[in-house]
This record gives sequence, structure tokens and C-alpha cells, in this order.
Amino acid sequence: MKSEVSPNSSDIMKGKLGQIAVAIVEPEFAINVGYLARVMANFGMNRLVIVGGMKIQNELEQACRFASHAELIVRKAKYVKTFQDLRREFSLLVGTTAIPARKKSNIARKVVSPSNCAKILIRNFSLTKEDSHNSICIVFGRDTTGLTNEELSLCHIITSIRTGSAYNTLNVSHAAAIIFFSFLEVLRLQSRNLAATNETRDGASKKEQARVVNLLLKLARLSDVQDHRIRKLKILIERIVARTNLSEREAYLLMGLAGKAISKITRLQRKSES
Repeated sequence: MKSEVSPNSSDIMKGKLGQIAVAIVEPEFAINVGYLARVMANFGMNRLVIVGGMKIQNELEQACRFASHAELIVRKAKYVKTFQDLRREFSLLVGTTAIPARKKSNIARKVVSPSNCAKILIRNFSLTKEDSHNSICIVFGRDTTGLTNEELSLCHIITSIRTGSAYNTLNVSHAAAIIFFSFLEVLRLQSRNLAATNETRDGASKKEQARVVNLLLKLARLSDVQDHRIRKLKILIERIVARTNLSEREAYLLMGLAGKAISKITRLQRKSES
């Protein structure tokens, strides 16, 4: 029998999905952190972020044992305190859930399949080149309860794996393997055609994207949109802006349009009041 060849750390850090980060929220079991790191290494991914998982720092050695050759990913993991901190870290968050929306009005849990999620990202982002404007993170929830509605509402895309059975919940490392493989397959099929047809885009910065969202929401408020609809609009607009990877030019065109509409409505309101 041939013995397994152990990859060195530089080999593990290479891969077509290497620019995508992975986060896990409040992990309870070191074994899941280790296995997640191992699956990441299988697909050439190396950026692991642990959200609110300070307990795991005390169980690092156990996590490393289950990570096998991906021990370095566990040891170099970044820790952030809150989900809001994670959102500030990346331009686009891909949330994961086993419980998709049952009602059309539940925007927070509106899901796409892993392959369709990959197509959206490939169409609008460079997955193989490092770009500070296009930092992407796939987020996995707690071992037992997953991501909350509030956390999902802070993600820009939500993906879910349909198992074809009533038992839709997968272990985090199993779910990760399916999602990463789906991304890789779509990337293999589409990246060559994309490279031949797409123009280089100067992406809008996070600050410019935020200005677009804020101006559109201000326009909605001036148009007397109800508060509960404003909350849904905020989720929707943020997801559209992030998913489409607005160019800088597109962002300023939208800001200009919203700004002119806001100015005109404000003038009309003042005129009516006088």
C-alpha cells in the first residue's frame, strides 16, 4: 500500500477558492472547527474567522487534531467578537441555513442553491484574484441552532442545500464540503468564458456602497414608506448593491439620481408648507 503523502503548508494555501474566507459563528465543539478547517484545506481555502467563539481558544489543540494537515488554518484563525464586526470585515457575506423562507415576505431567509450562488459571485466578482473591494466570506452558523434571522438579514446572499428529505440539517463540515465543491464546479465551467467576455470593473468601495444604500433609504422615507417596509427595503437594497458589485461609475449615477429626487421632494414639501 502507498502511504498518504502529507501536503506542506504552502500547498494547502493554494487553490481556486483561496480568496474566499470562511466564518463560523459561536462554535460549541472543537471537532467541528477542526473538520471545517480540513475541508477548507481540501479546496485550497485558508482564511478562517471565528465569531464570538472565545471558548474554542481553550480547546485549540483538540481542534488542531481533527484538522489533520490543516492545523495551520486553525492556529491562524482570526477571532472577532460580534456578527457586526464580521460584516465590517468583508464586502459580501454569504449566509448559510437549513431553513429557507416559507413565505415570500420573509426576505431574510430567501435562499439560492450553492451553484446559483456561485454563478452570482462569479458573474460579479473575481474569485481568483485578491481585491480589497471584493472580499467574500461564507458564514456557517452555530453547531446546533445555525444563524439567527437577524444574522441572516445582515448577509447579502443566503444559500441552502436541499437534501430531498425532511431532515435538511447537515453537519457544518458536510455542508461546507458540498458548498465548496459546488462553487469549484461552477468556477471550472464558467471562469474561462467570463475572462474572455467581461470588462475590467473598478468596483465601488464599501463607503460608496453604503452611501447608495443610505440615499435610497432616505428617498424611501421622504416618500412616506412605512417603517416596517423600510427595514425590509434596507435588507433588499444592501443585498442588491453587494450582489451586483456596483462599479464606481454606477454607484455615483445612483447617488446622483437619488440625490436629485431627494432635493426635489424636499423643495416641494417646503413650498407646500409655506
